[in-house]
Amino acid sequence: MQFWGYKRKEGRAGIRNHVLIMPTCACGSESCRIVASQVRGAVNIVFNTGCSDVAANTEMSQKVLTGFACNPNVYGVVIIGLGCETVSHNKLREKIQSMTSKPVVSFGIQDEGGTLKTIEKAVRAARDMAAEAGMQQKELCDISELLLGIECGGSDATSGIASNPAVGELSDNLVEQPTPGNKAGGLSTLDEKSLGCIRKGGTRPIVEVLKQAEHPTKQGAIVMDTAGYDISSVTSMVAAGCNAVIFTTGRGTPTGNAIVPVLKVTANARTYEKMEDNMDVDLSAIIKGTKTYQECGKELVSVIGDICNGKMTKAEAFGFSDIAVDHVCRFV
Repeated sequence: MQFWGYKRKEGRAGIRNHVLIMPTCACGSESCRIVASQVRGAVNIVFNTGCSDVAANTEMSQKVLTGFACNPNVYGVVIIGLGCETVSHNKLREKIQSMTSKPVVSFGIQDEGGTLKTIEKAVRAARDMAAEAGMQQKELCDISELLLGIECGGSDATSGIASNPAVGELSDNLVEQPTPGNKAGGLSTLDEKSLGCIRKGGTRPIVEVLKQAEHPTKQGAIVMDTAGYDISSVTSMVAAGCNAVIFTTGRGTPTGNAIVPVLKVTANARTYEKMEDNMDVDLSAIIKGTKTYQECGKELVSVIGDICNGKMTKAEAFGFSDIAVDHVCRFV
């Protein structure tokens, strides 16, 4: 299986070509939103921390921010900081530049003389990056270059007996490609879910276990020990370099991510009908007995291929961007 992607110098291929407008802290988030709204091809994230934090939380925040910047779906990064946050925009820029050859620029609101001046400079920089990104041609890539995150949330009885097994079949199909290396599925902590949750990881051997937001060193089926909260789990997967995330849910969710497409699937026909604006794939045929989970798993391979080749998920079409960074504690 192959897809048309954007080759990065670091060796991975992106399935999107975003210019990321990224704050260092909560105080830069609104400026980032305004900049992204002025530049076609730009996306922004809202970051609710970055200041007055304990060391462990700062470390996690930096892992997430640098991970977002290095994600293969990102062409280049414009950073906006305030100037008095825990890690300055200059330091974050230098850290990212040490990890990737992507174009990265940064601005500080206090340094530039306020919001308007910062936004003006950032918009110019982002437009230049977007113009460069628009010149990059897609290349034919092997599916082994796809890093797929697998998440479930808002589960019901249909999740364990239908949608998770179908996604597990998808996982097996991707891992079992004849080319060396393939898909990695990040999973949330299993003991806080039903046993059916395990099925979404497929049946192939686990080759690596990662901490939150850690980049994998191997190719194959991978488990990430993330927080139980699904948006925080997806955030860590994206920071680890996932190109896309497939999200199973029985009750339904609107969640999405600015950097990667989040494909939401359900095997509950009522959920799909009531939340058709948000749910991408209806797997209720498994429950009805008209299709097997193996058949639906193979169909999901084709759906993922379409997403890799540019088809937007419903959350992408809405422009949804949900970010949650897992923290150990916070000062009061």
